[in-house]
Amino acid sequence: MLFRSEAVGAGMAGDHALASRLISASLALVPDRGELWANLAIAARSVGEAVRPGVYTRRALTLRADRHEIWALLADILTPSDPEGARKAYRTALALEPLHAPTWTNLALLLRQQSHRSGTLAYSRRALTIDTANVENWNNFGLALADLGRLGEARAAFEVGISIDGRLASPHANLANILVNSAHVEEGLASYRRAIA
Repeated sequence: MLFRSEAVGAGMAGDHALASRLISASLALVPDRGELWANLAIAARSVGEAVRPGVYTRRALTLRADRHEIWALLADILTPSDPEGARKAYRTALALEPLHAPTWTNLALLLRQQSHRSGTLAYSRRALTIDTANVENWNNFGLALADLGRLGEARAAFEVGISIDGRLASPHANLANILVNSAHVEEGLASYRRAIA
């Protein structure tokens, strides 16, 4: 990208408007670069634009429909307004790159929002099999198990996540919820304390 380093620097400094202008300037010079359109969509979304990120992402896909990250970006953009379109975009992304754990995780979270419990569990498990060292994968897997009432397994998942890295608050809080709701109040309170520590 012609102004790539400048745009990245501006974005990292929090000046997303400048990053967007630099990417737009690059697109004026080379309008057929799908990656630039995707970067412009990210920049537009970061400054709170509602419509243009989707437009830019779709333009990127007309140029580079073979890139899983562009499909995943479209899915992220569609999630609040078009969950079914987001699901299809995530599935397309996964067909292109089936070992991308964050996309499996995002699809699982989308299904959880829609109360599709068995799908949530399956996709959370898939993300976990790809990346077992990720605490958030263990946390999401635990949540999926808890949603199905499998509290013992959920507890174990939260505990594995905590053993990997105990700094993330959500597995502690989720473990605390399980403990308190299963009459292990003192253990639950201790886990809540660790969550806010």
